[in-house]
Amino acid sequence: MDEEYGSNYISLTDDNGEEYVFEFVDTVDYNGSEYYILLPADMDEDDPEFGYIIMENTKEGEDDYLVSIEDSIAEKVYDIFMQELYAEDEEETDGDEEGAEEAEDPENNG
Repeated sequence: MDEEYGSNYISLTDDNGEEYVFEFVDTVDYNGSEYYILLPADMDEDDPEFGYIIMENTKEGEDDYLVSIEDSIAEKVYDIFMQELYAEDEEETDGDEEGAEEAEDPENNG
């Protein structure tokens, strides 16, 4: 499956044996658990059902499973994810602005 979709894609099988492919976006730690942020790989971005899917990573023995979570937890995890995403964007933007200021400063061209 990785060869077809690339390394940022995972395949999940539900209880009925149906397989779904998701793009792995990120992980978020919340209250001692790890949550995966996923996007459906086979759905058009314009589809009204398209959006982030958040699942909890659980372990049973040596196996990892992604399980559905309550909406209230999903909302909290989503909020944390978005805060981290915006913080990363601000850091990148701040770094770009600082670099531009240094390039414009005639005293640095010495």
